[in-house]
Amino acid sequence: DRGQRVETACPARGEPHMGYVNLKPANVLNRDMAILFGAEATRPVAEKVEAKAKGLADVKAKHSTVADRIDISTHAHGTHTAVIMSVKGRDGSEIASHLEFGYFNRWLEHKYGIKSPLAWMPGLFIMSEAKYCLWSNKRVRRHHQI
Repeated sequence: DRGQRVETACPARGEPHMGYVNLKPANVLNRDMAILFGAEATRPVAEKVEAKAKGLADVKAKHSTVADRIDISTHAHGTHTAVIMSVKGRDGSEIASHLEFGYFNRWLEHKYGIKSPLAWMPGLFIMSEAKYCLWSNKRVRRHHQI
């Protein structure tokens, strides 16, 4: 894929033919635009998701022992803005995925047995719900505007 060739003058208006300019292929041009404007363009949505996630974390993890160790922030990258949840365990390890999707509690496994359903701690799905709520609200708003 070598891109497009665009004529630099308009013979229909009597302008002399000046030659051709080669444009970048669409996939390269899109990548370059995303690098230039991606983080800036996605920041407003990321900030809304961050605010929603912080609110959900306050409500869902209120009685959790990790409630004070949940950090939700945005990070601008070249092509997008990421919303990141970081949760530190008692030993300093990263346990955000356990809080989000669920895990087997070691202390309860010792009490009830390895992989016992009684030892399963369900996930809180904070980030998943924050992202889903934002997009579902947009669809509802668009539907009501029609």
